[in-house]
Amino acid sequence: MKNEKKNYPGVNIGSASMLVIFIILCLVTFAVLSVASANKDFAYSQKIAHRTENYYEASNKAEEILDEIDRILEKNYLENTEEYFDTLRNELEKLEDVDCSSFPEISYEIPMNENQALHISLSLKIPEKQGDSLYTITSWQEISTKEWDGDTTLNLM
Repeated sequence: MKNEKKNYPGVNIGSASMLVIFIILCLVTFAVLSVASANKDFAYSQKIAHRTENYYEASNKAEEILDEIDRILEKNYLENTEEYFDTLRNELEKLEDVDCSSFPEISYEIPMNENQALHISLSLKIPEKQGDSLYTITSWQEISTKEWDGDTTLNLM
């Protein structure tokens, strides 16, 4: 009889274990990436929700001021049709938030946060017929209240 060596598949014994370890590492890596992504998405959605809440609070305050302006306009138009703009300016200047410097264009701002405000501009007019509007909203927009500093630099090296 010949002296035969038995060949055992030594490489194949650990290959299944290596494959399982590799799969577990991949699953753990994807799980960590998923959790990190979910946390980023949650933080971003919280930020957007807070910003939206600030906008709607400012919008509600702006609507209240607009309602007050509307009442003043209607009252003055019904009482003083002939001298409408003369008496109207005096009434509107009594409102503390309203800027009448470029009358018959008026504007006001409602702060949303430390860097933004809601800016509303109205163009006052005399209606042509009964039931027409006494003003036109020319602007209802978010503006930046923070002064822009374009001289910021980035260190690249």
